[in-house]
Amino acid sequence: DHDGYLWGISRNHLLVFRPEPDGTLTSINHPMAYNFNGASMMSVLSTPGAIWVGCLDRASSVIYLDNNVVDYALPAVRGRYENSPVITAVLPADRRNLLWMLQFRSGLMLYDLANDRISYHDDNLAMDVLRLRMAEEMGASPSRNGVWVSQERSLMVYAITHADMVMSKADSVSISSYVTPTAKITKLFEDSSERLWIGSTEGLFCFD
Repeated sequence: DHDGYLWGISRNHLLVFRPEPDGTLTSINHPMAYNFNGASMMSVLSTPGAIWVGCLDRASSVIYLDNNVVDYALPAVRGRYENSPVITAVLPADRRNLLWMLQFRSGLMLYDLANDRISYHDDNLAMDVLRLRMAEEMGASPSRNGVWVSQERSLMVYAITHADMVMSKADSVSISSYVTPTAKITKLFEDSSERLWIGSTEGLFCFD
């Protein structure tokens, strides 16, 4: 919301574009992008006044749009696992300073930035059985007041919501009847008509 730019990622670069009136995009040599050349890019999220960047091989970062980059330590995560967090996806939750995150090999979590408070999917038994420790793809679910999540080597997708940071399952859908067992879910997107679009290596599916 700062300059009207479009931020994106490739495998090893942070990309910045300026949308033009004719619908084309002009590549911008943004000074902050150079900080991430060669990094293994996983996710990018725009929030008011800042861009969150998740990488596989370095600390997750916050780009403040006054040309300042800060590695965000996520101290509550570090305190639980005693190592540097590797955040592969970030989405805003239902209130300010609350974010849904996927941590590599640890799974789905909610992070309260204001109070440095954290909750994980496996904090209660009902959620632990979903095996979201291997969560791989995540998409926002406004209709379920939460997120859609799929896990590695699974064709099942779960809608996860929360009440005061206590997570619960709100819905689920499987595409196993429509694809071979070796298929992989690659993208989750809920549209404004409350339909879930599931991208996979064997086609696109829609759950109404």
